Amino acid sequence: MLEFERPNSIREAAYKHLRDSILAGFLAPGKRVSEPAIAEQLGLSRTPIREALQYLAKEGLVEMIPNKGARVKLLSLEEIKEVYEVRAVLEAEGARLAALYCNPQQLAEIETLLHNLNQIDPEDYLAQRQADMAFHAAFVSAGQNQTLKRLFNDLQGSLSLVRGYTSRLSQTPETQSQHAAILRSITHQQPEEAAQAARTHVLYFLDLILAGQH
Repeated sequence: MLEFERPNSIREAAYKHLRDSILAGFLAPGKRVSEPAIAEQLGLSRTPIREALQYLAKEGLVEMIPNKGARVKLLSLEEIKEVYEVRAVLEAEGARLAALYCNPQQLAEIETLLHNLNQIDPEDYLAQRQADMAFHAAFVSAGQNQTLKRLFNDLQGSLSLVRGYTSRLSQTPETQSQHAAILRSITHQQPEEAAQAARTHVLYFLDLILAGQH
């Protein structure tokens, strides 16, 4: 039988705080995460911080470097490519299913999220990043496939590491057109067109990211 581990609310709170900070972009890839500094900031001892970092390392969000401590993980170009290829598969299927099963309330939410995204200041990359992910998550969720939704959510940590060092990229007329194509296909209940639009968008953004790393 597996060893039972009693929940530790302090450790879990520290874990959630650090994980949310990485996902939101406040802790960027390559940034050192100081146990003493975080402990002081949160008013905690170093033990729950250390345990939280160990859990984040298991998730692949943090790297534990001997004699240097922890830092937010830096992905290689090959890892970035792998993450976005998986994202393309998941979002294409999510868009396809959304075109088949999206209800009026969900469609209205997707439309609102895209409208809000398009209104954000082009220089406010963090706000764009959060609004963009909300739009993508909404149409994946609208496909009514809980397993797909869970897999997509599991990928968010890796996606945050990619976005963490692409702040010079922002919403462009091209990406706005691609988003509109996804929404249009879902609205018109065109599953294959929706899948292709989502796949095209994700792979286009992958090309932009890879081009920016050379």
